[in-house]
Amino acid sequence: MRQWQEFGNYYAFGALAAFDAWGEIDGDLRAKNVAMDGIASSIIAGGLITPALKFAFGRERPSTTTATFRFKPFSSNASFPSGHTTEAFAVATSIAENYPVWWVETLAYGTAGLVGYARIEQNAHFASDVVAGALVGWSVARGVVHRNNGAPDPRKLSWTPYANGKEVGVVFFKAF
Repeated sequence: MRQWQEFGNYYAFGALAAFDAWGEIDGDLRAKNVAMDGIASSIIAGGLITPALKFAFGRERPSTTTATFRFKPFSSNASFPSGHTTEAFAVATSIAENYPVWWVETLAYGTAGLVGYARIEQNAHFASDVVAGALVGWSVARGVVHRNNGAPDPRKLSWTPYANGKEVGVVFFKAF
């Protein structure tokens, strides 16, 4: 399980790179959408929301405490929610929403679920950390995919992730 948990870390970005490469080579727009949706979801869920929640809650990891509900807000404790599970579900949802076929969904969500199990098995997270991470990754990715794949409406407030090598953030814009 030690290697399996990397599907919520390095392997997730490898999968997105593979979708992007396939999209370029074959001209597959859906594969490119998976890559772009997955990257945006990863930045928002795994790079912004989950680290903020970890810092705010400050839950101790099961490897350092026997108390299930020991929280020290704004400390260096970072168990809740699980970042690996957030990342795994953000990528899995980006894949599953773009390829809504039962076997793709089963493979994507099964892999993400095993990442969560691996984090519990490795004594890095409590089950509630994993469930919270899954919900953050899933909900952000669903929002990103449905925002990107819907018909554009210039009257709506829109947003996009932004990174220039030194800064990251979110840009909001509105057409009048």
